[in-house]
Amino acid sequence: MSYGVTADEVRLEVGIGTGDISDDDMATIISQAETETDRLLHTTFIPKRIIERKFPEGEPNRIMLRKTPVTRVLNIQIGGTAGTWVDTSKTILDPITGKLTLTANAEKTYFNSVEDKGNIIDYEYGKLEETDTETETTAYVGTGDGITISVGSSTSLSAGDYVKIVSGTEANPEITKILSVGTGTFSANVSWTHPSGSRVIKMQVPEDAKMLTRILAGIMSALHMIGHTYTFATSYSIPEKSVTKGVPYPHFEKVLNTLVSKRDYILKKFRPQSSIY
Repeated sequence: MSYGVTADEVRLEVGIGTGDISDDDMATIISQAETETDRLLHTTFIPKRIIERKFPEGEPNRIMLRKTPVTRVLNIQIGGTAGTWVDTSKTILDPITGKLTLTANAEKTYFNSVEDKGNIIDYEYGKLEETDTETETTAYVGTGDGITISVGSSTSLSAGDYVKIVSGTEANPEITKILSVGTGTFSANVSWTHPSGSRVIKMQVPEDAKMLTRILAGIMSALHMIGHTYTFATSYSIPEKSVTKGVPYPHFEKVLNTLVSKRDYILKKFRPQSSIY
């Protein structure tokens, strides 16, 4: 799944035609630009899964996950591969900072601090933004994989969409991917319980992240075009006249400088996500 940036959008950014760079080459460029966007902003914009081995920091019932924002916690095993499994619904998560805290009724109320018996946390992270599309749950939502969730309206939801489920009375909002959609229902994997009346908000890739991806792809496309200018005709002749024209380096240089300025503007505007290494 991509960030939704199209080849035509990149071509428009650079000012090149469909015959200048093939769709296959443009798809490769856009994929590389998405990866670079993630690197520059220290996160991803479609939730990705990561498994890490962590130790408590400060309070024994708390650890800090490395990648943020955290969208869902999938599995927790305290004390290594032969340790204690903890129900994710018995934890409290701060998705922005990655702080994960065990509650008093968890299967184990503290994380292991012994070096050879760490704590395995399986989770998803990624930065998405809310859209104006929203509905609410009409029944209690339990935890598990492929849970059917009843909502006021499912007409604006599709399989593959990401939604945030959150209420004003719970500690753990979560972002999850819709697996299928029915009439007034959808199914998804759920890590925390949610009461009836919880908000269900459709999420999207942030526009600034898409813009940065288009600009980076545009820079790569301009460099690609500059590298191919040796194939351009530099002179031609007609009866009694001969005309020489220069290769269009100055044009591409102007485009490239503009794209670099736009890239720097976005990077200043978009606050990079902090990461713990």
